[in-house]
Amino acid sequence: MPRQHDPTLSRHQWVYDRRDVSRIFDVGDSTISSWIQGGLEPVDGKRPELFAGHTLHHFLNRRRWPHGRPPENGRLYCEPCSGFKTLVPDSVSVTALDTGRHQVTGKCTDCHGALKAFVCTRDLTGIQERSFNNPRHTPDVKDGRFPKPVKLGPRITVWRADDIRALIANGTAASA
Repeated sequence: MPRQHDPTLSRHQWVYDRRDVSRIFDVGDSTISSWIQGGLEPVDGKRPELFAGHTLHHFLNRRRWPHGRPPENGRLYCEPCSGFKTLVPDSVSVTALDTGRHQVTGKCTDCHGALKAFVCTRDLTGIQERSFNNPRHTPDVKDGRFPKPVKLGPRITVWRADDIRALIANGTAASA
């Protein structure tokens, strides 16, 4: 099994030569050569031995998660925001690929960049449930298209899981 190299070891603004890359990631010269053949781009054509830190970071992220990072707590990883983000509700699109796998696409709630991930069925419900937890649905709640929220405190609002699952399945609120 190939080793997983930590992309956060490279600084975005720094420039590294082969010796630096070898020392930081504890790899040999042949590994760096295979990375170059695999798509790691040098700073420019005149200096093939120099690598930008941000290029190393993105290259190692793509090697580590070729189909994107797996979702965490119903959120997808957004590269520009450098964190796991909820999807904008109206932007969520799900395509069934094969048994138990789906491609989920949507927009990040912060930067509105396109997000894509390949997820299994058990993660799909969490992503869809998370995308509905958005305060802009207040008019839809009043019209009865969305379930009513439950206030747990002055800054905490939640929805019943059964109501959200019914909304996903039927397209209408169960309690309305």
